[in-house]
Amino acid sequence: MERVLRSEKGLTLVELLIALALIGLVFALAFSLYAYGVGSFEQGTAQAAYQQKARLVHTLFKKELRNAGALTLAPGGLEGEYDGSFYLENGSFYHNNTPVAAEIADIQVKIEREAGRSILKFMITSGAGAQKYNLQDRFLLNNITAPFDGSYDEYRSLNDLVLYYDPQIPQAPPPQQYTLTVTVEGGGSTEPTPGIHRYAAESLISLSAEADPGWIFEKWLVDTQQYDDSQIAVLMDRDRTAIAYFYEENSGPSLAEIMDAIDTLPVQNSPYDNQPIIMVPEVEGVSFRFIDITKTKHVNIEIIDNGQKAIITRHQAQTGSGTITLQAEKDGESVIKVFSVSIPALGGGAVTITAQ
Repeated sequence: MERVLRSEKGLTLVELLIALALIGLVFALAFSLYAYGVGSFEQGTAQAAYQQKARLVHTLFKKELRNAGALTLAPGGLEGEYDGSFYLENGSFYHNNTPVAAEIADIQVKIEREAGRSILKFMITSGAGAQKYNLQDRFLLNNITAPFDGSYDEYRSLNDLVLYYDPQIPQAPPPQQYTLTVTVEGGGSTEPTPGIHRYAAESLISLSAEADPGWIFEKWLVDTQQYDDSQIAVLMDRDRTAIAYFYEENSGPSLAEIMDAIDTLPVQNSPYDNQPIIMVPEVEGVSFRFIDITKTKHVNIEIIDNGQKAIITRHQAQTGSGTITLQAEKDGESVIKVFSVSIPALGGGAVTITAQ
């Protein structure tokens, strides 16, 4: 029987080489597994980033375009006609000239008609090199009813064209309006309240005025038209100004009331008995003057002193009669009143003046 002889000094050279080869093989396998794992992780991370960027574009598309009022594809140059735009440049996605997402390789869009409605279909491709992510979707353009021309039947790229749109439905111009300016003179309130108000053209607006305690409503003055009623209606066919006037109850009698209270006129004897003088009355705040007379054949009545007096001239044995008109003015208001004049013969008594 043969014996296997071993060296008492350790491993042989052959054994050492074999051991080193086995260790190298293990390390190579471990490194390959590590590199594969790292590559797979990086590839998965990149893929997730590409997906996220595509979804960002997808979300912005639906948010901005679903309720758009207008939409068109053009090579460019329509920025002044539309409020929004989407396009691609050097692999980046732009919204209103602002970069939103990088590594967007392509966006293809087309528009189809279904049951008379416009459907936007699009394909988003994100990624770099051979690694790409594709996202497709479609949605209804809620506010666009007019059909698009045949150029929208096929997919076209936003690398070549700009997608312009208006975010909202175009609004009709507001109806024509006119202003009503309401003011108050004196103590009172109005409806509408004092101030500037706007109303649609041709509308009929009610105005009402109410006096404060101690005040009395006098009139409405709308532009140049006066109204005595406290409640009126105004047609808004142009810009208008309405003023409500009030006066105090304790401001004294009106000019008409003052004239109503005058039943006769004062008479003063002249140095000559046959020439009595009719005088204007005296009331504080009121200006009086005579403005007209009538007379009979044998008696003369003459207005003198700028209407402040009227002198009567008569013959001794003659009687006569006539009229004299008195005018009163106060605060720009004027009232007249006619008086009858009875003139007896000289020595037959005093001149009699009575209101008509």
